Amino acid sequence: MSSRSPNPSWLMPTSYFGAPERAPRGSLLAPALIHGAGLAACLLAGVMVKRSREREALTDGAGGPLSLGGLWWGRYENVLTRLSQKIMSYVMNLAADLKFERALMASGHERPDGDVCPICYLYIGLPVERNARMNACCTKLVCNGCILAARQRGMLFDRCPFCRANLAVDEPSLLAMIRKRVDKRDAGAICFLGSLYEKEKLGLAKDVPRAIELWTEAADLGSIDAHYQLGCVYCTNEGAKEDKPRGIRHWKQAAIKGHSLSRHNLGCVEHQKGNYQIAVQHWMISAKMGHERSLNFIKEMFKEGCTTKAQYAEALLGYRDAVEEMKSPQREEAKRLGRLVYFANYLV
Repeated sequence: MSSRSPNPSWLMPTSYFGAPERAPRGSLLAPALIHGAGLAACLLAGVMVKRSREREALTDGAGGPLSLGGLWWGRYENVLTRLSQKIMSYVMNLAADLKFERALMASGHERPDGDVCPICYLYIGLPVERNARMNACCTKLVCNGCILAARQRGMLFDRCPFCRANLAVDEPSLLAMIRKRVDKRDAGAICFLGSLYEKEKLGLAKDVPRAIELWTEAADLGSIDAHYQLGCVYCTNEGAKEDKPRGIRHWKQAAIKGHSLSRHNLGCVEHQKGNYQIAVQHWMISAKMGHERSLNFIKEMFKEGCTTKAQYAEALLGYRDAVEEMKSPQREEAKRLGRLVYFANYLV
């Protein structure tokens, strides 16, 4: 029986408990740094206590220093204190980052409620912009199947199939409806207005700084799509100064809440770093949400020998289950009929 004690669980990557040999290179760096920094902080604390006692021994009754030792300590006490505070702050930040990374892999396995059609209560097919439309009156995403069913029941094209409100008849009135929702601090409307500025739609001039401002406000209000848009603009250097770490943080904030495309992009980021197993984990999650590109990437990784047959089979079954859950007779009929006739009320 070996006398060697096992590694503590917090030194093991979350996804590799019991199988450290599968851990990607460098995955133990963060916990090791936390451990080392913690030991350094304890050492500094011990030195400070020791010096404090020495200073007490070298002072008279009035508290004045009696030797050069007391003077030396008085000069460097603040330096050691600040250094200790910085180390402790660094340790706390590393611990918080490690906790967030674990939550990132453990959470966000289901799509957000905003991806559910409010009429049929089924998840909208991916990509969402091809399988649903949004009205400016309520900023709700309604799937193509429910829109077709509403028209077949005789609902006119001038009413929203969800809230039954009258729809705008031209672009200026449509933009006015969006701004009305923005004034009410509707996160979805604010995010969409930012996209209109970025894409130069509804007569708006291209203004990426204004778009970023709106997306930031929407993200603060809880918009997952806004986090995704901010991640794209910072990672691709399109209209803003490139800041990939900041962009990746926004993708992580969206992925942890179930945004499939942000999760897919995180897999691509890890793949570029050479962290193939972590990339497969991200793609596995998004593939099980119905993201086809993630499934295809896992397939390519399997062909290259970077993932196992069991992982590919798991992703394939999860993808098929997700796609089946998003099907309905109305949606299949809408797909068969091709692109329906929409007026400017429906926002792509």
